[in-house]
Amino acid sequence: NLEWVTHQQNIRHAFDNNLVPIKRGVDTSSAVLTDELVRCIREEYSNGGVTLRQLGVKYGVAHNTLSCVVTRNSWKHVK
Repeated sequence: NLEWVTHQQNIRHAFDNNLVPIKRGVDTSSAVLTDELVRCIREEYSNGGVTLRQLGVKYGVAHNTLSCVVTRNSWKHVK
């Protein structure tokens, strides 16, 4: 039994039914950070005394990216 669906609906169905693995963190091809670096960045930032720009220079990542890391908008899977 088949049904006609759009490409977008077909993709949504695949993700909803775990037919396509979701890549996170270092599993993605564009990852610059590792799980361990994310933990270090979050710890350094929470200890204070350092800005996101300083961390960006230290780790070679844009401060906007680090903002998403410390607020857990990205790298959510890292505890």
